Amino acid sequence: MKKSSTKWGTSISKWFSGWGDDFKKSWSSLIGSVKKMFSGLWDDMKKLAGSGINAVSGVINTGIKGVNGVVHLFWR
Repeated sequence: MKKSSTKWGTSISKWFSGWGDDFKKSWSSLIGSVKKMFSGLWDDMKKLAGSGINAVSGVINTGIKGVNGVVHLFWR
């Protein structure tokens, strides 16, 4: 009886050990996937913000060129 209970205990121990390893691998994979997703979202947000800033800068530069053109008409 002692021998069978020892085998049973060893089997349960191996099962929990294996389950724990599988859980760690799955959890690490999930965390890695979430990190990649947020990293991609953050990169996209930076690109959009950069595009918006460049668009505003372009409008401002166009306005300055227009003002410079008018000023040059009077200062020649």
